[in-house]
This record gives sequence, structure tokens and C-alpha cells, in this order.
Amino acid sequence: MPKITAKAAFQTKKAIKRREFLRVALENGETGETVVKLLPNQGSAMLGTCTAADALCEVPPGQTVSEGDCVSVYLLLH
Repeated sequence: MPKITAKAAFQTKKAIKRREFLRVALENGETGETVVKLLPNQGSAMLGTCTAADALCEVPPGQTVSEGDCVSVYLLLH
């Protein structure tokens, strides 16, 4: 799975103890950089967002994401 770094266009509210992979959509930012937007319904039973996701954003254990942070993103090949 190809990995890139992109700018977060979202924030997470609290840190959790385990590594998390959030379903995201890729977009071009105002200055041409790649930004990732969080898709709704991140629960494990929500398979609809799996089909809409372009990538998975990795959030390391104990960390949060703030808007504008550089994040690791794993591209999903459709």
C-alpha cells in the first residue's frame, strides 16, 4: 500500500491508547498541496465509508490530529 504525507483538513478530539486508521478522502488544497478530509461514520460497522475512502490516515497511539498537521496516509487502490 503506497504511503504519502499530506495535510490534515480535520482534527481529532482525544487521544486513544491504540493506533488508529481513519478513513479519509484526498483533495487538492488551495496552494496545490494534498489535503485529507475525514469521512463521516468512522465506526467499524460503517462499511459505506470504506467504499468512499481514498486512503487511511494513521494516528499513532496517544496522539491527536489538528487541522494543518502533516499526517501519514496509506493510499487505497480501487
